[in-house]
Amino acid sequence: MMRRIALACVLLTWCFCGLACAGDATRDTGVLPEIVGLRVGFDGCYKVGVWTPVEIVLRGGSRAAVGRVSITVPDGEGVASRTSPPEDKPCRLGPGKETSVSLYARFGRVDSTATVRFDSDDGAVVQRRFHSSPEPGPGEYPSALGADRRLVVCFSAADVGVEEAAALVCFDPSRRPIVARLDDLSQMPDRWYGYEGVDYVVIATSHPESYQSRIAPGGEQQVALDRWIRLGGRLLITAGARAEQVTAGGSPLAAWVPGRWKSTVPVRRLSGLEDYVGSARAMPVFQGKTRRPIMAARLDATAGEVEVREGNLPLVVRSVRGFGQVTFLAVDLDEPPLSQWKDRGALVAQLLDWPKESEESSSGAATVTHLGFSDMSGQLRSALDRFTGVRLMPFSVVVAVILIYAALVGPIDYWLLRRWKRLGWTWFTFPLLVVVFSMGAYAAAYWLKGTELRLNQVDLVDVDTASGLVRGTHWSNLYSPRADTYTLSLEPRLAGAPASSDEPPLLAWLGLPGSGLGGMDPKTVNPSPWRAAYHFSPTLDQIVGLPMQTWSTRSFTGRWSAAWSGAIEADVVRRDDEPGGRLANPLDCELDRCLLVYDQWVYDLGRLAPREVVALDALGERTELNTLLTGVHNVMDARGEKMERLRTPYDAESVDPAYILRIMMFFEHAGGQRYTHLSNQYQPFVDLSYLLGPCLSELPTRQPRRSNATASLWMGKTTDA
Repeated sequence: MMRRIALACVLLTWCFCGLACAGDATRDTGVLPEIVGLRVGFDGCYKVGVWTPVEIVLRGGSRAAVGRVSITVPDGEGVASRTSPPEDKPCRLGPGKETSVSLYARFGRVDSTATVRFDSDDGAVVQRRFHSSPEPGPGEYPSALGADRRLVVCFSAADVGVEEAAALVCFDPSRRPIVARLDDLSQMPDRWYGYEGVDYVVIATSHPESYQSRIAPGGEQQVALDRWIRLGGRLLITAGARAEQVTAGGSPLAAWVPGRWKSTVPVRRLSGLEDYVGSARAMPVFQGKTRRPIMAARLDATAGEVEVREGNLPLVVRSVRGFGQVTFLAVDLDEPPLSQWKDRGALVAQLLDWPKESEESSSGAATVTHLGFSDMSGQLRSALDRFTGVRLMPFSVVVAVILIYAALVGPIDYWLLRRWKRLGWTWFTFPLLVVVFSMGAYAAAYWLKGTELRLNQVDLVDVDTASGLVRGTHWSNLYSPRADTYTLSLEPRLAGAPASSDEPPLLAWLGLPGSGLGGMDPKTVNPSPWRAAYHFSPTLDQIVGLPMQTWSTRSFTGRWSAAWSGAIEADVVRRDDEPGGRLANPLDCELDRCLLVYDQWVYDLGRLAPREVVALDALGERTELNTLLTGVHNVMDARGEKMERLRTPYDAESVDPAYILRIMMFFEHAGGQRYTHLSNQYQPFVDLSYLLGPCLSELPTRQPRRSNATASLWMGKTTDA
């Protein structure tokens, strides 16, 4: 009886404690902050495998809170990676008030899960998990685009025809360029790498309220977009009736206009644009019997290549800004008559340099099936995955060893013991064979794969002699002989080059585009063996605590830029169709196999000693750039009547970094996807094809001066870390 009474007391006490705890939890629910929502990319559009702007919305609890916000997403290998803001920028939440925090994340899966966490200074932790979906609902965010898709961010309050252009260049909706339209420039990222997944930015200026007083000249957002352009981004600005406001000194867009505003003039027709796209449909310049006015901007002292004129009025001007390009259209695309022109989409496609569907019809499906990658970056990554001293066992040898092992532990062991009439010895011979083969496999694996940490890397360094801007792109593969965690950082150094940088370099993992084995859009997803997440430093220049398995590799990419503080001798002038002036090696190290690309031609400069100056007036024979890239050669046709020019097929199985980078640097000039059967959309900023024409137009024709020439060199090496 006493036992029953004691048991009843214990149960009552437990129930009362549970109710009290439940009451406390109910009372504390409103005390802690709440993670309300997650917005990813540009209007929900973003690419996989690149730095992406993320906006996290939090709501304060019953009292003020201060802490740090972080986001964890899977990387290209499915391992959790975390990013967070700097320590000196804490998140401050007022009671019951919503606050937005901007971060940058690198999503490694098309379909992924993002975990947002708020760590309060008083020790409280709040976290929420969001899932991606093609059609996101509450608590979800959109799925990422493939790395080989084009993404255009259009800042415009009205339609400017980019969607029409996308439908023209690609009939397959699964490969069609994606357009993210934003009506407010204040939604621009405040860091340049927020645009890393963007192929083109389009800004329409017919509605000045979308940018005036929303973004300050010299502010973080304007500086971020300008830096992205200088490092290889591409911008299209349309300015017609509002051109005077766009080019005014207080406008945030004035720095990107290739000239000074002179006047806004009415134009009777735009036949130059009709010829530009080869249109057979005239622009509707009449409204009934009345000719509608077309307001166009007249620029003075234009810098760049004028592609279209209407009389003496430049309509389309392409100019170089660092390693990027700015295209200026002197009329408004979202105003009549262009907004009603049936060929407006063709005009926009021409302005964006988009190839037609027939030029991209050769997909890389066969290459993906055979080699496992669909993008040029995947081939470069594969080339860097060959390590000196690390060998793979041939598959035939593995099969032979398995067959020998099966024969020894089975029929051969039985036959020998039966012949010797010692069948009982199998309790000794069987485990002996297992141990011998296991130790042999273990020793062979270490003999083949080694025990040293190894690193393969290749770096591409570009120098803009006009502004002194130096741009570096880094690729590397790390081989780990054991299961361990690593802290990695990138320290760019130019041999004897006086350069300074106001921003730390970026270092991140490099994913594999496509749905092949190990790709970022996998058909099946295997769970990661690592539970804990590694993290990026707040400035994204360091990877801390990266886990790696035994005998595994990881791929990385980095980007950096610096200002060259020394003098660069590059006084190049135009003399007919050949270069003149002089060019110097500005480094304290020797450069080998130097080539000068001028217009459509290539000149072999050979080896340049440190600080050596080359006179361009006395250059020897030249070769067509397309011949160098594609190996064009003349052969006799089957009938033996005439010569035909044939290109050497692109070798998608090549593991030569110099060969791969040469095509990546002039991808579109070599024929693009038609020639390589691979895309170049994961890291398109490497391609300098679009700068050849505008750079040439900005060279002086008489007196040498500091020119806007662009020099590039590649440096590769294999290092034992």
